[in-house]
Amino acid sequence: MQPPERTGSRSITKNGSSDFHGSLDASFRDYRLDARNAFAETRPPEHLSLFDGYFTGPLGNSKKTTFQVSASQKQDDQQAIVYAQLRTGKFSQNFSNPQRSTYFLVGINRELAKATAWRSATATSTGRTRAMASEE
Repeated sequence: MQPPERTGSRSITKNGSSDFHGSLDASFRDYRLDARNAFAETRPPEHLSLFDGYFTGPLGNSKKTTFQVSASQKQDDQQAIVYAQLRTGKFSQNFSNPQRSTYFLVGINRELAKATAWRSATATSTGRTRAMASEE
């Protein structure tokens, strides 16, 4: 069973700050810490690691111009367990399904007037999914 994905929402109510802000977050899950699946004979070797971070602050001496840098990396080594009854007998096999993704964003915000802001940002994202079979 997959854990729920993390979701979020961001709202900018006031542009700019004379202070720097940021955060780092790391999450880790390993199959050795999971309960055994009631339908599986063994726990499949699954691993999950998530790394997130962002940093924002003023650009130069102006509170009206700010920057933002954000990055995220996910490594998810999932396993699918297949049980089937074939004409030749019972079939049981684990299939590896590793997934990797990286996200990076750089942006600049500029307050033009009290209710008007200009924003320029560029983001890049990479993702890779590869399926491999392994017998147990």
